[in-house]
Amino acid sequence: MDLPSVILTQALSINDEGDIVGRYQVGSVGHGFLLSDGTFTTIDYPGGISGTTQAHGINPEGVVVGLYTGHGTIVGGDAFRTRAYLRDASGNFTAIDFPGAENTFAIKVSPTGQVVGCYHHQGSDFAVSGGGTMHEYLYQSGASPSFAVPGTMHNGITRHGRIIVGVVFPTPTTFYAYNVEDGDYQLLDIPNFISSDARDVNPSGEIVGFFVG
Repeated sequence: MDLPSVILTQALSINDEGDIVGRYQVGSVGHGFLLSDGTFTTIDYPGGISGTTQAHGINPEGVVVGLYTGHGTIVGGDAFRTRAYLRDASGNFTAIDFPGAENTFAIKVSPTGQVVGCYHHQGSDFAVSGGGTMHEYLYQSGASPSFAVPGTMHNGITRHGRIIVGVVFPTPTTFYAYNVEDGDYQLLDIPNFISSDARDVNPSGEIVGFFVG
């Protein structure tokens, strides 16, 4: 993808049809994007702060999820909030705000429209978890946590949500990969690792990610 004047391009997700979503940056201004059948479409959340939209996931139906920065009241007086969105195949947007949370991230969307990500009670740093401020969620017409483990973020989901993968931060500097299969949460057993992160899972249950040895 050779885009004029672009200083940064990140492809973050691809669906079974070969459609790609991600983010790009021109100067200090960022945008989400969709590349489908050779057509490049910029994604900017309507009403969001200009230059803050990112696209993180896309399913086979062309539904895109991601995040943007919007206005809101935050502890400490910050006037901005990170908010999640869902964009359907026709280009219509739906905001995803976890009830009571200051910030919400949408990371992936399943073929059946279930969205996974994380929310934060304070701040929007992915590693803000030592005090339990970050927590995973599962969204389908309403957001709710799927298990009571603080410091967690869902990164991937299979059809109907049978398998979900993600990362848990017991402390702000320590992180471990996990999977949730049929509601059973467990850490992934990776020999001789210090930290690990599960980033996605396919319909066969094969998981991709990284670890620090």
